[in-house]
Amino acid sequence: MSLKFTAYDQDRKGWLKTLMDLPPAPYIQNAAKVFDARQAVHVEMNMAGIASPQSKYPALGVVTVGSGMAVIARNPETGVIGLAHLTPEGQKHESLSVKGEEALREMLTMVGGEGTQVRLVGPRMRGPVVDGLIADVLEALAEYETEILSADFRGKENPNSVAVHSGLWDQGLVRGSLSVFNHAVAHGHKGEDWKRRAAEMVPLGGMVRLPLKDHSRIVYYGQDEIQSLPEPEIV
Repeated sequence: MSLKFTAYDQDRKGWLKTLMDLPPAPYIQNAAKVFDARQAVHVEMNMAGIASPQSKYPALGVVTVGSGMAVIARNPETGVIGLAHLTPEGQKHESLSVKGEEALREMLTMVGGEGTQVRLVGPRMRGPVVDGLIADVLEALAEYETEILSADFRGKENPNSVAVHSGLWDQGLVRGSLSVFNHAVAHGHKGEDWKRRAAEMVPLGGMVRLPLKDHSRIVYYGQDEIQSLPEPEIV
């Protein structure tokens, strides 16, 4: 089940129910066996990154989703992935920040391709306080004719930190940590869910932090392909 998102409907209850009805994103079980945080570029707030299986860093990640959102996209034809870490702005967090929208649009343009697949992680909050952020993101996604595979808001599989590896897309996302809310719910009422989620978690503190080299919102372009790097000198 997915949502071919080509037109934005202003009916709040309609689009929110449709998103909540999507199945939660899959997260890789025992991810620590196949994923190393040092493979991932850390994407700061209102920034974005691009990666592919051939990139020096084939993964991207964020920490502290909070009231913001991680928009994770993939071109199914090329395998290129993108991640935008978005935050709201305004006194009541009623809209997507200007810099966040720039990052999102730059990322979606670079990922490119018809039928770009998207997974949404966050915000962890509910209600009108984050409706503006979600609505603005949906409006942008509709312009790019994306296919939304999952929308993990508070109460679903929403972690507090998340990563995606371009070569492991079919297996799922990488769970960095649970939100405090989900930790309490899972531990107190859903013991098996808590055990499963705990088994999925991988510390993301070791992600690579790269300096911004230009005035764009893209912190990593994923163009430093492994095979193009010079061979090490033999002494």
